[in-house]
Amino acid sequence: MAAAHLTTYYDYAALAINTDNETASIFTRINDALALMTAMAPQCAPKGVAALAAFAPAAAAFQADYRPGRDPANVTASKAALKTVIAEGAKVWTALGKNPVDWDDLSPS
Repeated sequence: MAAAHLTTYYDYAALAINTDNETASIFTRINDALALMTAMAPQCAPKGVAALAAFAPAAAAFQADYRPGRDPANVTASKAALKTVIAEGAKVWTALGKNPVDWDDLSPS
């Protein structure tokens, strides 16, 4: 279930780029989903363990780089970090045997 919602949460965050929307609750959901997926992966999806570990820095960088508002530097940093999340997320989905196309729709606004 956590995996099913992860792309949705990132979609919400992507839509918030270049807006004044606050994303703390979205990032909390992302962190909760990643923690659950990481904890369960060794038993449920052993092939996803390494991919989830590789995904963690991209997820952290996106949260660190995201700033609400329309400042061009912040928007550029957020979009760049999101592109990395999308690429790494697709790798996780591939490792989990899921279709990585779910990550294709998360283009930054």
